Amino acid sequence: MAERVAQPLSMPVLTIGAKGGVGKRLAESLEGTALILSSVIPDGGHFLPEESPSDFAQAVIGFWNETEPFVTP
Repeated sequence: MAERVAQPLSMPVLTIGAKGGVGKRLAESLEGTALILSSVIPDGGHFLPEESPSDFAQAVIGFWNETEPFVTP
């Protein structure tokens, strides 16, 4: 297990946090593990898809459009 943790992820990772929740802490906790694309939603808290559905969808769609398709090596 420790060997897997030591290897960076080869795909981009999206983290989404709310300003009133985890904010950028999730992204910061993964630094050095993967290419992190972070989104912080200004409104909302713990249940972002329910509290800020448009902002949440926009973050996911933006991530989808900004990243290359991942192909397993």
